[in-house]
Amino acid sequence: MIRELSPKDAEAFRDIRRAAVMQNEGGFAIALDEWISKSLTEISEILEDEFTSPNDFILGAFDDSRLVGMIGFFRPARPKLERHGHIWGTFLLPEYRGKGLAGKLLDELIKRAKHMQGIEQIQLTTLNVHNSSVLLYKSRGFRVFATEKAAVKIGEAVYDELYMLLSLT
Repeated sequence: MIRELSPKDAEAFRDIRRAAVMQNEGGFAIALDEWISKSLTEISEILEDEFTSPNDFILGAFDDSRLVGMIGFFRPARPKLERHGHIWGTFLLPEYRGKGLAGKLLDELIKRAKHMQGIEQIQLTTLNVHNSSVLLYKSRGFRVFATEKAAVKIGEAVYDELYMLLSLT
């Protein structure tokens, strides 16, 4: 089941974000120690803000009542930028990958974004080594419009960041 996360999902959201940051070092802007230091009250407030916002939302994929995947969307509140929506935090627990859930999350996000007045495109960034993610985004019509060479360094490894775009018009 795919549904929007609400404040009642704070504990599950905290846990899946922790797993995402731990398993995808460099793939998320937030550091693990920054995320772990957040209280459940703070996380609940984050979810409340997202849940009540007309411009932002977080979708969760559930296996029964267990949160197994997520994808976030935000839209800048500035008039000159509000035609762009942005994807963030796409993650699926490893044991649920390859079963079509990531595609369902992405499809639902795109559907919701299309119903938001004024959204003309959706943007995201991903590292060049996330091949399955890049293939998923491309399968839904996203295209790479820029590459930032050597954008992320983890240990001695250096990765390019791909900037991707889906036009909704």
